[in-house]
Amino acid sequence: MKVVVCAAVLSIVCFTAGMTVSFAWSTPAGASIVAANLAAFLICFAAGKTRR
Repeated sequence: MKVVVCAAVLSIVCFTAGMTVSFAWSTPAGASIVAANLAAFLICFAAGKTRR
């Protein structure tokens, strides 16, 4: 259950960040949201590697 809540919160954060970047820099909304999700994935991946 904790993972599901964390994923939902991260999804909302990435969506908001993507829409904000899209509005501020006039980029396509979908691509901005995907870029935010990619950044979050890379941060989580790096954090997982450093924990081990």
